[in-house]
Amino acid sequence: MFYVFYVNQGYMQPLEVTAALGSVHKLQGAIEEATRVPLAEQVLLVSGGDGLQSDRPVAHYQGAGTDSNPVFLFCKLSKGENQESASPQENAELNEMCAGLLEQLRSFENLTISGALIMRYGEASRQSRDVCDCAMQLCARLVQDHQLLHQGWLALMSNLDDSRAQLEKRAERFYAHYERLKTMKGKAQTILQEFEAVIDTLHKITIPSALLANSSKFEGGNKPNEECTLYDYISCADPQSSLKDVVDQVQLLLAKIDDSEHTKVVTLLKLVAEQTSKQEVRDIRGINLRLMQLDSHLRSLERTLIFTHHVDLHADRAADNLDVVFKQREQMEEVKKIVEQLQKTAKAFAQSKLELLNNIRTRLSGWILQLAKTLAPLEQMTPECLAHEAPRLSEHDVPDFEPSTEKYLHNGILHAKIALHGVAERVPSGAAGHY
Repeated sequence: MFYVFYVNQGYMQPLEVTAALGSVHKLQGAIEEATRVPLAEQVLLVSGGDGLQSDRPVAHYQGAGTDSNPVFLFCKLSKGENQESASPQENAELNEMCAGLLEQLRSFENLTISGALIMRYGEASRQSRDVCDCAMQLCARLVQDHQLLHQGWLALMSNLDDSRAQLEKRAERFYAHYERLKTMKGKAQTILQEFEAVIDTLHKITIPSALLANSSKFEGGNKPNEECTLYDYISCADPQSSLKDVVDQVQLLLAKIDDSEHTKVVTLLKLVAEQTSKQEVRDIRGINLRLMQLDSHLRSLERTLIFTHHVDLHADRAADNLDVVFKQREQMEEVKKIVEQLQKTAKAFAQSKLELLNNIRTRLSGWILQLAKTLAPLEQMTPECLAHEAPRLSEHDVPDFEPSTEKYLHNGILHAKIALHGVAERVPSGAAGHY
């Protein structure tokens, strides 16, 4: 069998081993069929916190899927979602067995002492052993459920820490990129200031018509015939892309580059760090003491089981002696007390598990859900777009920009430099002397 522990509901779900022979995606399909948890809502972790990737084979996660080291299943929750378990009471079978045994023993009290009654007591003593075995198995499983609930929670905390560490590494790349972008923006603003001064100067330079007559034609035959400014002359060379357009486009881009995304990342990471470091919600208070107490009670049940076996043996040896019926009744009175105590112990174990389960459910639907909402924008912001691109621009505001802001900014500055350096080449001979 392949074992999956469903943390939200607190029970072990065994699956056919064939479900784990392929990919994790195939395993998720089997889990969905068995637990009714949609594949999209499943979060699968191994002990230690590593998440199962749907495209990998299950065999990649060596050692996972045993009854002592199951895969932990979490169901993604929405705030206020009902998490109540639909499964019946876990001690229902034991209660039914105890009730049947006690009813049988009460019916013996009014029967006449006989060999048949002695045989019935002998059978009842064997039933008491079965009841004790059932209680022992139930309580042992409840103790294991306690342990697995705790292990599942620790796996989630480890996964959370790993996710935070990965985000911080990616954010560091973003911070470095942001500093480069700030430097580039400063240089661009300096160039634009000089560029605007040059454009003003170009508007002031007048080219006499005599000089224009000696100038070469531009591509397409576009050339001014009358006296014009140097700016107009240059614009005729490329009417589709003026110098002013370059300045306007780069200025528009620079206006979009500010500290907002950087501030947002810093704020969110700080909030995540604060939320994930809260020990009062990370640690399940008193869990170690609880597990020690449960283990102690379990050892006590083992001693009780030995006693019921002795009762069974005494009944068998005395089966041919009618005088021992009184001793049998005395022994069965002790058995009745044991059975009643077993019910109380099993109920206490089940109640303890429910308390722990509800504790974890509260954290999942509260703290973890809130933390997931905080992490969501970081998960979207800090993949490659944060490491290799500038802060995002509104595509409605700038519909024709290149996907990479840094690339466009670089190209804009380069075009501006080329335009500035090309002014001298475009000025007709003798025009500079009129300035």
